Order: sequence, then C-alpha cells, then structure tokens
Amino acid sequence: MSDGISEQDIQALQAAVQRNCHISDARFASDYTLCVYLLKMREFYRWECGRGLGEPLSGDEVGDWLSSREALWETLEDEPFAPLPIDGSEYDPFDDAAINAALMPHGLLYSGGYGAKSKPLFFLARLERSIEERGFRVHVAGAELARDLTAPPAMAAGEAIYVRRESLRRMLWERVEEWRWNRPDNAMGRALGCYDFDADLHGALERMADSEIDTLVLHEIGEVQAGRELG
Repeated sequence: MSDGISEQDIQALQAAVQRNCHISDARFASDYTLCVYLLKMREFYRWECGRGLGEPLSGDEVGDWLSSREALWETLEDEPFAPLPIDGSEYDPFDDAAINAALMPHGLLYSGGYGAKSKPLFFLARLERSIEERGFRVHVAGAELARDLTAPPAMAAGEAIYVRRESLRRMLWERVEEWRWNRPDNAMGRALGCYDFDADLHGALERMADSEIDTLVLHEIGEVQAGRELG
C-alpha cells in the first residue's frame, strides 16, 4: 500500500461506508418477512462480531445486539447518504468508477449500487484480485470491512462484476447447515461429498468457494447479456 492512504484514512472510510450501510438497512429492513429478517440479522451478527461459521451463538447476546442495532437505525432512517472521504477528497457513494480508481491501487475494493426493490447496497473490502473475463472486469473481494444486512455474493454494474468471497462462503455455509439437518441423498449432498466438511470445515468452504466463483461470474455475465438482448 502506498503512502496515499494511511490506516487511519482506511478506518475513516470504513466508518463512512458502514454508516451508509446502516442508513440503507434502516430504510429497507422492514421489507423482509420476520423469519428472513431474523436469519439475516443472525448472519450479520456473526460477521460484525467476528464469530466463526459453525460457532454456537448466545441467544441473549444476539438479542441485545439486535435491539441495539434497531435503536441505531431509528436515529439514521431519515439521514442522507454521506460522501466518502478518500485521500483528502470526497466522493459520491454511488460513483464506483471514481472511488475504485482511487482505492484499488491501495488494495481496496468498493461497490455502491442498487439491489432488489431498489435497495442501496454498499460494501468495502480488501481487493483479492481483478481479471478480465469475456469483456467484463471481474473484481474479487476478500475480507469485508463494511457491508449491509443484505450481502449478495455477486453482482454486476455496467462492465464490472463484483464477487464477494466472504458472502459466498457464508451462503455456502448456510446451504451446508441446512442440508445437515436431515442429510438427504440429493444433488446438494452429492456436491458436498466432494469436500471434507466434517474434518476441515473452513478449508472445505474455501475450496468450494474457489470452485463456485467461476460459476457466479458466468451467471452475472449471462444476466447482463440476456438483459441487453431482451431489452
């Protein structure tokens, strides 16, 4: 990392992005059904508090955290999204291209766009790698520094595709956890059989995520191309 962005600068940027995430969540969290909302909040708690996948969670701790988060949202729901401070300048939080031009040389990756029901989605992460794939620039995010309640594992924005390794790992873990309830002999079970989840959970998740990243990229490219052809 060059001298342009210090660790203090990164922390200030992280706080600004996370605040915008909170504002978005405050406005849209009520769109979820109660069951989906509680599942998402449980997963969000794991991420924010650094709890490992598969680590037992205290119901009281999650409940206290949830109450605190909802109280925070009440104070932010009507606030505007704030510009992002980067190296002495301020950037519109939806200007991905300009922000990433400033951040990527320092090993950081950002996205600010819109998801389902026009919910604003933001994240800030360590940049794992960027590659060209069929005319698209594919950015793979590593450790996430700031994120929303909703964290899709992949999304497209113009000619750019963002793949979020952490979000993909969490999604895969949820599928593994769900399958383990009854361990049915189905396609999911056969896919999981290719990885040794019982002996090495985190290693298996990493290997499965590596395998599925290409699938996500092709899916996003297909969606963009279909949208262009169908109008």
